Amino acid sequence: MSTEKPHNQELYETTREELLAAQRKNAEKFDESVLTLAVALLGVSLAFIKDIVSLDSARATWTLIASWVSLSLSIVLCVSGMLYGIRISKILLEAAKRYYIDDEEDAWEISRSCSKKLDRINSWVGLLFLVGVLLTVFFVSFNTWSGFNDNEQQRLHNENSGDKRLSEEKAVEKEASDVKWTIQEESE
Repeated sequence: MSTEKPHNQELYETTREELLAAQRKNAEKFDESVLTLAVALLGVSLAFIKDIVSLDSARATWTLIASWVSLSLSIVLCVSGMLYGIRISKILLEAAKRYYIDDEEDAWEISRSCSKKLDRINSWVGLLFLVGVLLTVFFVSFNTWSGFNDNEQQRLHNENSGDKRLSEEKAVEKEASDVKWTIQEESE
């Protein structure tokens, strides 16, 4: 049993290092992806939304503005999280020295505290990004679908108006015809 413990400890440390490396890599990819996508969506939305939806007649414009705010905040928080990550690297190096070299047990809490803060920042970044995307999609969908419905209703109205005009024209023609017959009968 005693020979298994050092081997298990070695396996644990190897697995832990692999998982931490994967976590760091995923965090970097997450930051890069969110930052790239948020900037791109915000830029495209600001530049081309007028070509997709007429802002003069758009409905629920608050959702577009809220999406811009949400995407902007996700960008700001993402960059802030990167800067915070750089700043805490120095703090964590000092805490590691205090923990491993100076045997200060409370130095471990610094690492835990910094990690929790960074996790919270990343959670907010992801949430704000998703909200921004959903609000943008809602705004465009709502206005293009509503626009389709408005256009369809206008077409139907025009068709019905055309039918109504034809009916009115036929009624006028019939009335004129009746008047013509009446005039002819009187003249005979």
